[in-house]
Amino acid sequence: MDRVFRELTEGKIKDFDAKVAKIAEMTDENDHGGSILAAAKLVGDKKVADRVKLVMKLHMLEGHMPMELLNYRRGLYKEMLATAKKKLSKDDLETLHGAF
Repeated sequence: MDRVFRELTEGKIKDFDAKVAKIAEMTDENDHGGSILAAAKLVGDKKVADRVKLVMKLHMLEGHMPMELLNYRRGLYKEMLATAKKKLSKDDLETLHGAF
């Protein structure tokens, strides 16, 4: 997660599709929280990004993902997509959605 997330956040990747490809890579590596966090940052949803960070911290503290926390994270994913729907073109939204 750290390597891919750093690549995204250090600004080295400028192209939207390349950023989404990195988010898809995070999803493929089972880093669902990190991929939602990266997507939230990509669409400028700071509120969701901040809450996803807390979910990730709780996940680490618990040592597993309790069902309640999983459901909460799923809700954050839906909030991020709602923001993306407002800010992205239809094609970019479909591309982002496909990363998950």
